[in-house]
Amino acid sequence: MKNKFNWLNRSLFQGPHLALVTSQKQFDKALKHLKLKDCGEYCGAMGDATTHSYVDQDGRLCVIVGLRSGKSKKADFVEVVGLLIHEAVHVWQEVRSRLVYTIDPSRTGGLEAEFEAYAIQNIAQNLIEAYEKQVLKK
Repeated sequence: MKNKFNWLNRSLFQGPHLALVTSQKQFDKALKHLKLKDCGEYCGAMGDATTHSYVDQDGRLCVIVGLRSGKSKKADFVEVVGLLIHEAVHVWQEVRSRLVYTIDPSRTGGLEAEFEAYAIQNIAQNLIEAYEKQVLKK
């Protein structure tokens, strides 16, 4: 018998398909992948980052976070991380609004807040990792 083991994935549920785009071209490519046509700009005219939610043909939630490319290249890393965490909260809000049931805090001993915090942490880490790979090329 072997003594080796592997830790299992810690995620509690299957989250949405999630992508970070830093240009209109990337956004258009993501929309094409979802078989959607022109859905506007990847970032709103006023914002440096925007969250877009779609449902694909199989009924799965797909979320695209747009980060203004000029912002991502010129801003300091802390500011970008702050924007990505802000958008991670919007991703969580979208997921939370689509949950089929609601966790009853009186029966879970307050675990709902902890679940929410870990979910947002996971979303934020994925977005920051994508930023690091796409923009910082690490």
